[in-house]
Amino acid sequence: MSGPLETVVRLAWTTFRSVLSDKSALLQKVVKVQEALSTIKIEDVGITESQIQRLDPKQSQGWGEIKAPVGFVEVFEDDLLAVGAFLLKEYAVLPMHNHPTMFGVLKVIHGRVRIKSFDLLDQDKDEKIPKFLTADSQPSSEEVRKLRFRSETEYTSDSEPCLVTPSEGNIHRLEAVGGPAIFLDFISPPYNPHLGRDCDYFQELHVNPNERKEPMVN
Repeated sequence: MSGPLETVVRLAWTTFRSVLSDKSALLQKVVKVQEALSTIKIEDVGITESQIQRLDPKQSQGWGEIKAPVGFVEVFEDDLLAVGAFLLKEYAVLPMHNHPTMFGVLKVIHGRVRIKSFDLLDQDKDEKIPKFLTADSQPSSEEVRKLRFRSETEYTSDSEPCLVTPSEGNIHRLEAVGGPAIFLDFISPPYNPHLGRDCDYFQELHVNPNERKEPMVN
């Protein structure tokens, strides 16, 4: 790692260290990382044209094609910050998942990624499961979470980075559309199940829109 990407990683590390030690004006600090990451291009990451072609069966000519729908290249990780590049084949999906108490900045550097984001709403411990929920198996009340739909947006290399905070857009689903896609992912602090930061996956439950506006997931 060197050049512009190293500069942004160093800025992100310094910024998130200050955010975790001083919560004042934290969003303004994270926005600085978002602005710096917007300048990063695919050539700054060191991903070659041949690697991109291996994501696309139409261009791989039957040799060296990457079989897995999603690949990951680690760029940097310590106890404060994790940086990596996700490589998605066309229509590959990262299922709906969360980032507990974490900040994230995501920058598409190749292709197009559709991101559907939700905010996690406060949960009433005594709330009953609505009778109008339908799923393959009825979840327990402890497994159901209320969400507020935030956005569904397609990002390209010309788009501003997507920002995730502990309260906004913290649960999302990502899909490569129109061809292979690659995005950079900065998260702080990194996932750590021993510290309560495990990655949970969710299923969106079907809700009668006439009875409740917020989606429910388990």
